[in-house]
Amino acid sequence: MGQRSVTFHVPFMGQAILSVTLNPETAEPSGRVVDQFGRPVQGAEVALVLADGTVVAQRRTDSSGWYRLGTVPANTSWAALQVKAEGYLPSGQINVTEALLQGEALPTVRLIPGTATLDGVVVNLQGKPVAGAAVRLSLDGEVVAETKAESDGYFSLKADVSSATLGLLLVEGEGYSQGGIVLRELPTPGQTLTKAVMIYEETAVVEGQVLDQNRQPVAGVRVELVLEGSGQVTSALTDASGRYRIEQSLPNGATWAWLRVRPASGTFGGSLTHAMDMTPIIRLTPGDTVVTDLLVRR
Repeated sequence: MGQRSVTFHVPFMGQAILSVTLNPETAEPSGRVVDQFGRPVQGAEVALVLADGTVVAQRRTDSSGWYRLGTVPANTSWAALQVKAEGYLPSGQINVTEALLQGEALPTVRLIPGTATLDGVVVNLQGKPVAGAAVRLSLDGEVVAETKAESDGYFSLKADVSSATLGLLLVEGEGYSQGGIVLRELPTPGQTLTKAVMIYEETAVVEGQVLDQNRQPVAGVRVELVLEGSGQVTSALTDASGRYRIEQSLPNGATWAWLRVRPASGTFGGSLTHAMDMTPIIRLTPGDTVVTDLLVRR
């Protein structure tokens, strides 16, 4: 390879033993591209670049992450690999001058994903998973990724967060309040950040039975639930067994409420459950059920 020469001296009547290594002028190098876990990266673009910027070979990796550059010059003063793949950060320039000169295998290139992963679980106040909840990731005020929680509440999002300064994870589920987490520290490319997001049901349930002074069920009476401070009234009629059920939406969270009965005949006598001879005040908490039996005197 080339015309390189070495000058040496052999003394009179002396003897010199010379060992000469010949390196090939060209080579057919190959190598492999993997991710940070050692898994093959298919379709990665591998280029061999010389010192003057000339690209002498360019190939793509197969399903096993392998590539073969073909015939390239091995007697170059400097050569580097440049690897790019969709979804990964570029490798930069990897010096392979010595490997080409010695006819050695090219180094395995490990690529780092260009995206970070945010995963976690969506649960309610009781710690139970909320399936189907919509999960959105916003970076600096713009939604960049969204998904839905699986049957066990698990979610996973991938996004390029390298240029973002602030993230917001928003979760919404049907019948639930909106939940969210402010992400002031974002993961770097290739890293995973795991968060649990808690959302609460927007409705509380009030149920029970309406009885008379003889402990007999009273059917067909109207039970009214009045939210304190708003005057909002939600009502339900008792069935043949005197039972009622009221579902009350609580978009603003827990509150107090009044419970009363408007019978067709007789008078409302208060709450049997609370041992009160007046309109009972109950605390409504999203996701909870309050059982209150009511009295009608005939």
